[in-house]
Amino acid sequence: MKVIFLLFALFASALKLKTRKQEIIVSARDAIMNRAVYIQSSFGTYLTISANGEVSLSTEKGQAQEWTIIPHLRDKVYIKSRSSKNNYLSSVKNPKPTLVKSTSPKEMWALILENGKITLRSLQSTYLGANSNKEVLLSQSLGGSERWTVVRKD
Repeated sequence: MKVIFLLFALFASALKLKTRKQEIIVSARDAIMNRAVYIQSSFGTYLTISANGEVSLSTEKGQAQEWTIIPHLRDKVYIKSRSSKNNYLSSVKNPKPTLVKSTSPKEMWALILENGKITLRSLQSTYLGANSNKEVLLSQSLGGSERWTVVRKD
């Protein structure tokens, strides 16, 4: 009888811990949605819109580096520039992401939150990545340069 009670207590504790972990993840995800954010690469640079309208990286934090992450469906998001006439980040052109004015499945990203970093995977199974040359790329595999930090503006 004691063994059954002990197993039940352990199961209940594990269930409570799992539920608490999911609450934390949901809270972290909600904290970055529909707000002005900066998206920082693993190189310490920020996702930006260059003067010619291309997606690149910058060491600055200003209006050209501001984005809004907009929730869509269950775990999908749109990433909208707050400077470039509100264009959306798109995976339409491989190997580099572009900006487009309207949304379609190619502008939808799976947002994966893990250990305080996010990974953005397109519906075409490419990952938003960066390199040390301040280029933003779409990668076929997931590595350290495909992990980003979201910094709220406020």
